[in-house]
Amino acid sequence: MGSTPSPQEQPAGRPQTFSSADQALRYAMERHKAGAVDEAAHIYGQLLAQAPVNVDLLRLYGLALTQSGRPRDGLPHLEKAVRLAPRRALVHLHHGLALLALERFEEAAAAFRRASRLNHRDPASRLNLANALLRLGKAGEAFTVSDKVVSMAPELPEGWNNRGLALLDLGRHAEARDSFAQALVLRKDFPDAWVSLAKAEKTLGRFEEAEIACRTALAQKPDCVPAGLNLANLAAERGNTEQAEDLYHQILAIDPQQPEVRLGLANALLEQERAREAWELVEAMQPPAHLRGQWRQQRIRALKQLERYSEARAELAAADEHEADELGLLNIRLGYALDDGEEEAATALVERIEARLKSDRSLAYMHRADAHFGLGQFWHGREDHARAFAEWSEGHALLGRVETFSADDYLRFTAALKAGFDAQRFADGPRAANDDSLPVFIVGMPRSGTTLVEQILDCHPAVHGAGELPDMAQLFTRWGGHLQRDAAVQAVVDKDEAALTEAATAHLQRLRGLAPDARRVADKMPHNFHYLGLIALLFPGARIIYCRRDPRDVALSIYRRRFSGQHAYAHRLADLALALREHAALMTHWQRVLPVPIHVVDYEALVERFEDEVARLLGFLDLPFDPACLNFHDNPRLVQTASRQQVRRPLYRSAIGQWRAYEPWLRPLIEPLAADGLLASYG
Repeated sequence: MGSTPSPQEQPAGRPQTFSSADQALRYAMERHKAGAVDEAAHIYGQLLAQAPVNVDLLRLYGLALTQSGRPRDGLPHLEKAVRLAPRRALVHLHHGLALLALERFEEAAAAFRRASRLNHRDPASRLNLANALLRLGKAGEAFTVSDKVVSMAPELPEGWNNRGLALLDLGRHAEARDSFAQALVLRKDFPDAWVSLAKAEKTLGRFEEAEIACRTALAQKPDCVPAGLNLANLAAERGNTEQAEDLYHQILAIDPQQPEVRLGLANALLEQERAREAWELVEAMQPPAHLRGQWRQQRIRALKQLERYSEARAELAAADEHEADELGLLNIRLGYALDDGEEEAATALVERIEARLKSDRSLAYMHRADAHFGLGQFWHGREDHARAFAEWSEGHALLGRVETFSADDYLRFTAALKAGFDAQRFADGPRAANDDSLPVFIVGMPRSGTTLVEQILDCHPAVHGAGELPDMAQLFTRWGGHLQRDAAVQAVVDKDEAALTEAATAHLQRLRGLAPDARRVADKMPHNFHYLGLIALLFPGARIIYCRRDPRDVALSIYRRRFSGQHAYAHRLADLALALREHAALMTHWQRVLPVPIHVVDYEALVERFEDEVARLLGFLDLPFDPACLNFHDNPRLVQTASRQQVRRPLYRSAIGQWRAYEPWLRPLIEPLAADGLLASYG
């Protein structure tokens, strides 16, 4: 064997020469066992050219090609080996591995079954059969097979890992965790088992433990895509969007086409209402079969956020039978049925969703949460208030497992804001050297009318509605080191004129880039009410619009919705009451100490005296009245918030006083609000 392969076939390293074919085969098998799969495949290929019907060479060459990421090239050689030696278990086993790599799971399972029948003492065939069954969604069969593997070969950590994955799919989460733990007792350096353990811990609500497991897997294998993906998903679900995006991009740098990572990043972007970026990720994507349902959901969500409603409906109609039964798409169908007033279809979908929630405990908790919010909306529409509130509460209980809220931390934060940004700080301390009147900040609790006010203003030719800009929160975090921590406040308060001027200049340039001809640019990030002290230091010439609404209606509207992004205060009524009380107290403080003007828009007054309130609003901004602002619902601009559908309709009164139907369930929230005097003006 002295011939030299062509350059495209020659593996890296010094070419080998051999005295005989047997010596070459032994060397290739040693290199294969040592992990030098490409080198082994090259030698097998040379040998096979001289002995094209040698079953062992066909099998080894096909296996090596499969293991080097070329299963499509390896499969014909393995198929030929099967034809030549149909009674050899190892041939069927390796044939199954190529089919498994090609996601031909039914055929792979059949190959592994044949291998197992031919050599019933070898656990490898059953081990891989369990893999195929798991990919087929046949968790019960996978558990039976993997349980047999651990009884045959209890020393095999892979068997315990597969057994745990089957238990996880069956909803037996604690048992699954125990099985993964046993795999790791047998082999600590087992990244796949650490990833599996992370999944179990997350399902059990043990998110810190899940993160530790992911990081352990990455420490053992830095390019472990499943570990990185799970860590990114954890960060996204806990509201750490910047960390999640960074992790997703790190993984995509390893594998740019990795479908689960692209879908995870798209989901994180959609949670932030960044639909255009999400659509770019999923538009031309061709996902594998088991991810098509998730891919379809992301496409529909992106199209809806982009207000391409007919395309979103067409996308849903294109779902095949397997996709259509996924919980996420059932939730979307229910939403459409409710919008269209299709009573029978909605009722049938509710029954299917309720059945899935009861029968399939392996469903991801986020999908379960979405389902409960959809069911709550269904029962709300039928005025079954008890069932509606119960469903919303179930959804919040699930979300609260990852979106944790500390009342003590929040109280310390708001107290620090009031102490640090006091009247003396504004009277004696430095501010940015500008008096630019371009910025307008629309603030208030979510669901208080901020989107409506922005939509009205955007109809004026002198105003540009910029949507919800994250800039103030990001600047606060960059300067203070945290987003909402008392320790961060003093670092922001202590900024000198140079730092304030530099940051203000950069932001003003950004606003002018968004709308070069506008006299006013409105940022309607509701939670900027936390950062009004910083805003007053940056923009002495800015205007602030404070949207206010009956806090009981605000609370109900928040509680009814599965918001994009993190709203951890919303998941318990006591926390929601505290957030509303602190919001009111903080706004009272800002109205007392800020040197920039604040205009209050009462939602109820806006509904009752619409034209007068719009005139007052425009007058506050030194803008002439424009009747176009009264037809805000005709504004064609893209709205990327939960209120996008409401602002497409003329003003309506039905949203006022909706809380009354839910008073019995809202009492734990209403009582502390009343005690603080926050309800006195609402009746």
